Amino acid sequence: MDWTSYITRTPLSPEMVQSIHSSDEAMYPAGPPLERLEAWVAAAPELSMALHAGDTLVGVVVALPLAVPAWRDLGAGTLRESAIDAARDFSRTKGDAVGVHVFHIEKLVEEVQGDAVRGFARFAVDELVKAAQGEGYVVEGVSALTATEEGRRSFEKLGFAASGYKEVWVKSPSGDGPAVLVRSGPGTAGGIDDGKQSEMVVAEARMMIPLNTKTTHVHTHTMAPTSNKSFIYKKAPQGFPVPGQDLVIEDRPIDLENAPLHGGVLVEVLYASFDPYMRGRMRDPKIKSYSPPFDLDQPIVSASVVKVLRSDTPEFAVGDELASFYGQNAQYAVIPAPAFKPMGLRKIHNPHNLPAHYFIGVLGMPGTTAYEGLYEIGKPVAGETIFVSSAAGAVGQLVGQLAKAEGLKVIGSAGSQEKIDFIINELGFDGAFNYKTDEPNEALARLAPSGIDIYWDNVGGAQLEAALNAINKNGRIIGCGSIVDYNVKPEDRYGVKNLFNIIGKSLTFKGFIVSLTPERYQAFNDKVQPLLADGKVKAKVDITEGIENAPEGLVGIFHGKNFGKAVLKVKA
Repeated sequence: MDWTSYITRTPLSPEMVQSIHSSDEAMYPAGPPLERLEAWVAAAPELSMALHAGDTLVGVVVALPLAVPAWRDLGAGTLRESAIDAARDFSRTKGDAVGVHVFHIEKLVEEVQGDAVRGFARFAVDELVKAAQGEGYVVEGVSALTATEEGRRSFEKLGFAASGYKEVWVKSPSGDGPAVLVRSGPGTAGGIDDGKQSEMVVAEARMMIPLNTKTTHVHTHTMAPTSNKSFIYKKAPQGFPVPGQDLVIEDRPIDLENAPLHGGVLVEVLYASFDPYMRGRMRDPKIKSYSPPFDLDQPIVSASVVKVLRSDTPEFAVGDELASFYGQNAQYAVIPAPAFKPMGLRKIHNPHNLPAHYFIGVLGMPGTTAYEGLYEIGKPVAGETIFVSSAAGAVGQLVGQLAKAEGLKVIGSAGSQEKIDFIINELGFDGAFNYKTDEPNEALARLAPSGIDIYWDNVGGAQLEAALNAINKNGRIIGCGSIVDYNVKPEDRYGVKNLFNIIGKSLTFKGFIVSLTPERYQAFNDKVQPLLADGKVKAKVDITEGIENAPEGLVGIFHGKNFGKAVLKVKA
């Protein structure tokens, strides 16, 4: 996930250009007149843009594609910014080398503050480079002018390096003449030689800050890119995904010291989650769904546990272990600021010293799914009977144990005798059947002769049909998944034949996508963490060791090969 998931760019309107000029004129009286600014925008509209997040205008940028000689003159002080002439100094021919000069960059959303401002500015600069390259230019560098020392430091944090040339715009002694440029820097004499500098009033001070785009951050030393094995979504599968064809492992090297952070964090990925819903993200982008499709030729993203290696935000410090809702399945990754909220990235609170991977399993999305669905939709009452399909999976395990703690009779289904023994002997289920060998209607009649009151549906198909037959009047069905249909064509999906029972039995049948608020997530943690620590709730985990085995590990869950919550341990 990166800024392009959130930000779109549109051309500047004439009203925006006028507003930019008005705000700059107040700060920079010696700046270009409105006509010249309008000429700049008209001559290079692809480098002047408004940046939006949805319907919100986040910021604006005006940049100039200067021919390299003019760009260097600007840096040397022989060309004033206000004197740049579009007809004379701009390049317009594809293949030209240019220096992209940022005349104006402005963040307009008040909520974007501090480190996030640098994230916005870094993104804007990246967009400018892409736009210039899209016009066929060869970008030699990006430059800007900043009016303050604070601004210089902010640009340096973006990877800009100060050139050492300082421009000081001063008014004439009488105050009614034109502003005069005084320059001090390597090889130049500072001050004005008429002896009247002490009588001058400084109206503006700016620093020329060129950025070499070939080395996006400036350090006293450079570090060779680090190998970064990544789990890549290569092709939309037809049917079951094929490891090595649809899902592959590739090395995507990363510069751990210099990779831009966009106001976010650079992390080492410790664990990543494998979940059934991920199959639905392997699709044609034209097909709409509740979760976005994976990006082709990019790392698979899923919930993950990560450790911070570098931070560009006060929210997280180096060494923090975090739970990320959408993290790249790779050895290392950059998580930008927009992925932080709501609850997209949070510091792990682990007072009971539980295994870190619990926070993407029983204490992560699967656990919160079980908690929210059972209590918000199921509304369990002591003495009732609940049937949980796929009961040995990440969600089903916790649903059954929470229901048992509430005083319900708990029936489950699983795909092997080993799993059935586990949910009965280890988790305390009252009964279970093997859906591969037992007919679901017969199994439910045997295990729940008085019927069921709640059905937790993870699978759909024949088990949903059997539950609709076995459920009592005013029963509740919690629609969490339909894995039997995930890897088949629409025309081949199982057609449930007794949906009329929803009406005849006055049933509540509700699907949901987990969406806990921070407060409800805290309530969930307060309830479940102590139960895990005391052994009253258990969590079976199926770990794939090593990112090189990730394709087989993920595909395995669609075939029912996992026993418990499927997790990738990135480093074997």
